[in-house]
Amino acid sequence: MVKDPDRWFIKGICRRVAADDPALPEALDLRGMGLTDAHVRALAEALKTNTRVTTLDLRGNKGITDTG
Repeated sequence: MVKDPDRWFIKGICRRVAADDPALPEALDLRGMGLTDAHVRALAEALKTNTRVTTLDLRGNKGITDTG
């Protein structure tokens, strides 16, 4: 498990998703990364401007609840 998902996720992945980075794969595999509902909310916001990502795998993130 990643020790500090806030640092790399919010500042890295979400920024790249929002920018529609062509280097990102169409399928993002974020399994078991220690993500939480807050991360999912940030990702959902970033996806609003993304046209490349078509699939997300968020399995194994125990911090994601039905709320996220």
